[in-house]
Amino acid sequence: AGSSKSGDDGDNEEDTNTDATIQTRQQCVERLVEMKAALEKMRPLEKKLRYQIDKLLALSTLGAGTFAAEGREKEVEDD
Repeated sequence: AGSSKSGDDGDNEEDTNTDATIQTRQQCVERLVEMKAALEKMRPLEKKLRYQIDKLLALSTLGAGTFAAEGREKEVEDD
């Protein structure tokens, strides 16, 4: 009789686990909806700034060597 489920022995625990799982899923969905709304609000701003962002990224990757070379030239001139 100890190994078989009878009546309410395991049902309450199972219901509690199911309720917790449902609550966790609901919280997850709510958070995802919030994130989606935030991303949708950011899209127009990103579109406005895309050109500047791309330009700065290009300068940072291309200009890194230039800045390093300029620094070395100044050091040589100072000596």
